[in-house]
Amino acid sequence: MDDRFLPHNFHWQSIKQFIDFDPQLRNLNKQFYVHTPSLLQYLPINTPGIYTLGGGRQIGKTTLLKQWMSVLLEKNINPKSIFFLTGEIIYDHLSLIQIVNQHLEQVVPSPHNMIYIIVDEITYIKNWDQGVKYLADTGALENVQLILTGSELTFIQEARSAPRNLDQSLREFCV
Repeated sequence: MDDRFLPHNFHWQSIKQFIDFDPQLRNLNKQFYVHTPSLLQYLPINTPGIYTLGGGRQIGKTTLLKQWMSVLLEKNINPKSIFFLTGEIIYDHLSLIQIVNQHLEQVVPSPHNMIYIIVDEITYIKNWDQGVKYLADTGALENVQLILTGSELTFIQEARSAPRNLDQSLREFCV
């Protein structure tokens, strides 16, 4: 794995390291009051597909997904079956395809044969929708929950209206 992704994948070392060193969870644990969003109970665990989570900047999308990752770990999902990517450091769709395929080759699926891949701020990735479509069309996402987040609220509409429409399994959540 590219070392640039390590700050968001401390759960691969241990759950304690994830809670102690993950930037979002560490910040959340410093708060006097912590709200558990109701949306957390609606995020899927056993249903493969492409999911989108949209909302403005700095409103908690990443923190919500880190909380969801904690839920998965509490359910004894293999930590290596959960991969968190940040779109800010992935240049284009070809890089995205390469990173996802490399991870899928290395991971041992969870007991439910599900792999969880989160791509935070996907709109930073040039032609991201082409990469996601390619991965879906090749069957690479067959047992994968791919969660895509974006702060640009139009990214969901653009993906759905493009001639190279992603997939009928595209599901939308808004924060």
